Amino acid sequence: MYSITRTRFRGLIVVLALAIAGWSATSLWGQAIYGSIYGQVTDSSGAAVANATVTVKNVTKGTSVQVTTTAIGEYSVEHLIPDVYDVAVAATGFRGTESKGIRVSADTSPKVSRPAVAAALQFPQAVHVCPGGYRRAPSGRN
Repeated sequence: MYSITRTRFRGLIVVLALAIAGWSATSLWGQAIYGSIYGQVTDSSGAAVANATVTVKNVTKGTSVQVTTTAIGEYSVEHLIPDVYDVAVAATGFRGTESKGIRVSADTSPKVSRPAVAAALQFPQAVHVCPGGYRRAPSGRN
């Protein structure tokens, strides 16, 4: 009877050791070492800006990643090492905007949504020469 109890005890120790080893391994797999930045680019009315270029620059290393917004103005940059980043947005017909000092930590995803501001359109000014001097044409007319 002594040997049966001893065998069961050894079996229990083995099962317990395997359970602890398995639990440790799965908890290690859950550790994230990267973060990400995501957001949406919209115009001043709140409409999505598709095909805008979003540049995420690592301030410390000087490296950058560029992505293009989707049809609904969304973007996501993943697998960023923990550090400080600047996010710049550029789109045709809009002035560029920038958010500086975005801190990314392991397993975090800061949302950086930027409104794109319409660029001021400049019409060329026509100058008409008249016998008495010169005058500008009204805005929008040549």
